[in-house]
Parts: sequence; structure tokens; C-alpha cells
Amino acid sequence: KFQINSSTHTNMSNKKDTMTPMERLQYLSLVSKVCTELENHIGIGDKTLAEFVIHLAEDANDAVAFHGKLKSKGAEMPMSFVKNLFNIIGKMRPRKKNTQ
Repeated sequence: KFQINSSTHTNMSNKKDTMTPMERLQYLSLVSKVCTELENHIGIGDKTLAEFVIHLAEDANDAVAFHGKLKSKGAEMPMSFVKNLFNIIGKMRPRKKNTQ
């Protein structure tokens, strides 16, 4: 079972508040995709869980670190699934444009 603390949830909410409408749409698409992947592989397609998984992936440098973060929160998932999730999140997450 995943362990989500209130400070992590607050940090995720604050990040969403600073997004442009296009970034918000991209983020919602990512959450939907992660929900679908979680439902297909572990039978739980919860939005809050998907946002938490996305948050963990964004804080990881690679799939191995992401796997470790998931494991430390009580999520035992096959490495192949974790790599797939990490790749999906990396490709679909909204990116800020440089304003230089």
C-alpha cells in the first residue's frame, strides 16, 4: 500500500496552481494515462495515486531511482513496468518553455 503524506500532496497541488492552461491540459492527459496504466497492471486506477506516482517519477533521475522511491513507499512493482511508467511520465509531462 502506498504511503502518501500531506506535505507531498500539498506540493503536488501547488505545482498545478502555477501551470498555464496548456500545461494543465497536458498534465491531466498524463494523469489519465498513468491511471490507465496503473489500472491495467495493478488493478487500481486512482487519480490521487497517479499524481503521487508522477511526483515520485519527477523527483527521480532514472528508472532505477524511481523504482527505489516506489519500493520505499511500499509499492512492489516489476522493473519493466516501472521503466514503462518512467518513460511515459518523462515523455508526457508538461515542460516549461525557456523565456530568455
